[in-house]
Amino acid sequence: MSEKKKQHIKFEQAIEKIEQIIERIESGEIGLEKAIVESQEGMKLIQHCKRVLDQAQQRIGELIPDEKQGLQATEPEEGDAAEAEEGFNAAEGEDEDEDEASF
Repeated sequence: MSEKKKQHIKFEQAIEKIEQIIERIESGEIGLEKAIVESQEGMKLIQHCKRVLDQAQQRIGELIPDEKQGLQATEPEEGDAAEAEEGFNAAEGEDEDEDEASF
């Protein structure tokens, strides 16, 4: 496969080709020389997939606002964490009472 053609192959197609290469190598249906050539082809496809994923991650990063620039997480006050834990524990106790009553 030419380098230009590899650059235009879709991510899903590249993954499918990688899986096919793995199957052929693992099944032993190809000889050593062919396995080496196919392994090299698979590595090139993996590099292509990594580039596609890196580009996608970069694009997603551009879409999600950075915490430092806008949506800053607020620190909970000391009482908030304790109240939340008490509410959770109380809710757990209610569930236990309901389970016992259903028997």
